[in-house]
Amino acid sequence: MIEAVIFDHDGVIIDNQPYQGAAWTELFRENGINISEEDISTKIRGRPTLVGLKNFFEDKYTEDQLKELARRKEELYISFFLKDFKEVSGFSKFARKLHDLRIPMAIATSTTLDLLNITLDKLQLQGLFQVIVSSEDISESKPSPQIYLVTAERLGVTPDKCAIFEDSKSGIESAVAAGSKVILVTTSHKPNELNISGINLTIPDFSSLSPQQVLTL
Repeated sequence: MIEAVIFDHDGVIIDNQPYQGAAWTELFRENGINISEEDISTKIRGRPTLVGLKNFFEDKYTEDQLKELARRKEELYISFFLKDFKEVSGFSKFARKLHDLRIPMAIATSTTLDLLNITLDKLQLQGLFQVIVSSEDISESKPSPQIYLVTAERLGVTPDKCAIFEDSKSGIESAVAAGSKVILVTTSHKPNELNISGINLTIPDFSSLSPQQVLTL
């Protein structure tokens, strides 16, 4: 029986993948570089911005230069994302149902706390989650299971009693490695694009999902 539920942010709570991609594309365009969707998917998506930049550029830039690029990317992302903010269909209603059932919930994300708070404010969900773990709280990025192990510990439950909602390849690998039940939200990938064992349930969004489907995994 599931005792706690953990949500990733990008592509799970908010449908922001087009804006993340647009921000990355614009950042590289400003710097005279063409970037493919494959590069975004394999080297960047699901990871903190700075880690994505290091994956792409390796040793071509200094740490300070990479931090400035990361700052600019977040600036671009916010400008795109605020113009057309939308949640993944049914998320707020689903989260409130879990809250009414007194199921502990957490958000564990590579997103910064500042960006996460924008989402919670816009969706009026502040105070609904017992634990929030962001990129500032961890030393290892996904696919390391660290973020989910830390989140489960802070929730006071073992990882195998947690259900984790994820959308990215690195995020799913992280959740599987943590030993949790894993729900794939297909906002970033089609189900047949990810050849990963350990996915317990696949959903397009939360509109038809009941708490019992998750709690009985």
